[in-house]
Amino acid sequence: MISYRKTKGAALQIVLVVFCYVLLLLNQYILVYRSDLKALHSSQTLMKQNQIEILLVDYYIHQIEESLLLSDYYEEDGALIDYTVDDMGSFYEIVTHIEFDHISYAFLVQIDIQTYDVLCFKYL
Repeated sequence: MISYRKTKGAALQIVLVVFCYVLLLLNQYILVYRSDLKALHSSQTLMKQNQIEILLVDYYIHQIEESLLLSDYYEEDGALIDYTVDDMGSFYEIVTHIEFDHISYAFLVQIDIQTYDVLCFKYL
């Protein structure tokens, strides 16, 4: 009769090591997947912010060209946009506060009255 007493636990140990290795790989895959989703969401949020900023500056220039730009407050699609216009003589200084998706930030734009060029754009 063949005795398997010396190798009785070896198969169980191999199965246990393979199971732990599979769990480790699955855990790593889930962590990488979640970080990729967070990065994608952050990228989409930054693109949305950039698009809002470009559209607002274009709106400001269009309003200055067509008529008088006045301070105003907008609420649309969950975004709050509040801007204050100061006439500094040769240029308008516009401070804009934006809130959306639990993000709040502000930026300053200076637009020349004669040429409608953006003289300054900076985040506050």
